[in-house]
Amino acid sequence: MTEQISHTVRNSIIGALVTAGASALIPVVREWLWSGFQAVGAGFAYCWSLLVAVYPVPGWLILIGVTLIAPVLLSIIRNMRKPEVKELTWLDLYTEDRIESVVWRWHYVGSQIMGTAPYCPSCEAHLVYSEQYDRGWPRTVNRTEFHCEHCGVVRTSINGDHDYAIAKVEREIDRRIRTGEWKHHG
Repeated sequence: MTEQISHTVRNSIIGALVTAGASALIPVVREWLWSGFQAVGAGFAYCWSLLVAVYPVPGWLILIGVTLIAPVLLSIIRNMRKPEVKELTWLDLYTEDRIESVVWRWHYVGSQIMGTAPYCPSCEAHLVYSEQYDRGWPRTVNRTEFHCEHCGVVRTSINGDHDYAIAKVEREIDRRIRTGEWKHHG
């Protein structure tokens, strides 16, 4: 019971102190608010006087012009800032590598490797391919050879048909991307 009375007394004292502090702040806050309202009112009065003043052009037309020009000026100022530099990733940097003694080039659609093409490491000619078949029946592709027509040389031979050879190179590219080896090739 006495504990409850002591809490009541304590709470009453705290309430009285908070009320006294708030009462002391009321004149200060009221003065601050009054000054703010006066400043806003003076701003509106100044703007109104600008609108109704006599100019060679009516004030309302100037207001419309400023309203239309302000976004354009803000856009110009925003564009004058230094552009953000995009951090380059493997999508930007890794589009060529030497695999199977041949220079391979490709591009990405999203993050998918596309357009994988072989080039001669000596003369930069686009290589052509021929599929070599087994001697037995039915005839199946044994390997794919990539030739340089300019140099007259077989630059590489990959087991499987052409589609398999390209897919094998793309798998190697993907492996180098995943392991980070692409940073040391090219």
